[in-house]
Amino acid sequence: MVVLGAQGIVAFFGVLLVVMSLAGIASPPMLLRTVGRVVDRRRGLVFAVVVRVVLGVALLLAAAVSRWPVLFQALGWLALAAAVAIPFIGRDRLSSLVDWIQGFHPVVVRVWLVLGLLFGAVLVLGAVG
Repeated sequence: MVVLGAQGIVAFFGVLLVVMSLAGIASPPMLLRTVGRVVDRRRGLVFAVVVRVVLGVALLLAAAVSRWPVLFQALGWLALAAAVAIPFIGRDRLSSLVDWIQGFHPVVVRVWLVLGLLFGAVLVLGAVG
């Protein structure tokens, strides 16, 4: 029962990533403005940590029944490591990173978003394996 829930959470994150990537491909400035607003808020940092913890734990729990258990385990640990690292990076540095990315040409942003779309598809396909 717990594993089934974890698979659903991973699949949900995958679908969300696909939808966000498609929205960003359609309008990179809109997506980057939205991300910038979230990062600039005090709760944005907490939100980023919580999302990574939930995804990391779900990936680890779903790994055994996924199509790609080793990949899901690696991604789970990576997500948890990112959750730990984010508070040390801090809001100012994350905001600077978003500002830097906003300076990218829209084609470059779209290429990265295509990779995000593919990653979301991997999460969905692996979770429903």
